Amino acid sequence: MGKLSVDTLSNRAIVKMFPGSSRRSFLTRAAMVGTALVVAPKEYVLRPLSAMEAICGCANTNCPCGAPCCNGFTYFCCSINDGLNVCPSGTFIGGWWKADGSTYCSGPRYYMDCNAYCSCQTVNYENFCDPSCDGLTCECALGSCANMAVGCNQFRYGQCHQEIAISGRILCRVITCVPPWEIDGTCTQTLAVDDSTAEHNAPCLEQVPPGVAISSTPTGKGYWLVDSGGNVQGFGDATNYGGGTGYLSGEPVVAMSSTLDGHGYLLLGQSGSLFSYGNAPHLNLPHPLALQDSAVSIVAWPGGNGYYVATELGEIYTLGGAPYYGGASNLHLEAPIVSMAATPQGTGYWLVGADGGVFCFGDANFYGSTGGLDLEAPIIGFASDPAGFGYWLGGQDGGVFTFGYLDFYGSR
Repeated sequence: MGKLSVDTLSNRAIVKMFPGSSRRSFLTRAAMVGTALVVAPKEYVLRPLSAMEAICGCANTNCPCGAPCCNGFTYFCCSINDGLNVCPSGTFIGGWWKADGSTYCSGPRYYMDCNAYCSCQTVNYENFCDPSCDGLTCECALGSCANMAVGCNQFRYGQCHQEIAISGRILCRVITCVPPWEIDGTCTQTLAVDDSTAEHNAPCLEQVPPGVAISSTPTGKGYWLVDSGGNVQGFGDATNYGGGTGYLSGEPVVAMSSTLDGHGYLLLGQSGSLFSYGNAPHLNLPHPLALQDSAVSIVAWPGGNGYYVATELGEIYTLGGAPYYGGASNLHLEAPIVSMAATPQGTGYWLVGADGGVFCFGDANFYGSTGGLDLEAPIIGFASDPAGFGYWLGGQDGGVFTFGYLDFYGSR
């Protein structure tokens, strides 16, 4: 009799142990068998014990096998990633499944596994690299038996990033009400289902990311709101063309700008990443931001197909046909830049700092600032008069400051 491979042993064990299982349950348990064959191959093959028993220890700990750390599922990314419901650095979305009937979404709820990148191509089991190459540690999340495990499961549905043939173990999982293919363009819509996970939850999953930007439609009869996760909501005549960029990039979204015709928009990530939706052009910054700098604002160039990106150090990046009129990076700034606006003719722009200092470039006129005032809260927003005869500054506390030939309509 020839020697059986690990794959053959795994398949035979799966068929024998799990007849009649649901697909997700079957595959999850199949992954556990694979893990058992990797972690404890001799014990699992030669002794009549379950895969769970073979790896209990539970993530190499002394937790009792009924503890959440031993239930075969992976912990939530937001609980170990500073509250961010995105794949942490060093991982990518390897696949997804959905659950219907969740009380946390009005429709289906989606679950995305964050698999680790591999530093070597040594295959340990099927299309997984040797655990020594993925940089993960199999353990109970946050060191507690009351939490599900991280870095343990060698499992992948594979609907996302199929260009990555060899992957590492799953570090954590992202859960959203947004379909994966709207979050990561590499994800296909090939369906996988496990309704038993519908009520898996953590407090950080219910935290709504703070709103960060608003952009109006060309008609003035609608606008879009975007939060730091990149989730976009359209109001009035604003059409939603997608979002969720923050989940894909792992960086918070800080600003957005609609196209001049309103049939698309660009979202700006903190590190300068640009994500296009609708008919917005696919653009990139000409060079990366300095390590100590962050992107803060993106503005469409009124003169045509182009955009400006401003950073908190006062750098201005011109994209497309937008002309350059200077920046504030060579000035001694009392506070970081927080926003910008272009003049109606497209031949100038304003920058505003957190202290309300206003900087004018091109044909942008100076109408005053709060730079010399003792503000109750920092300035976070800037809006110019469509005719160019003034501007409003918005404070974090809801205060509004009016400059130029404009009216004051109230504040929060």
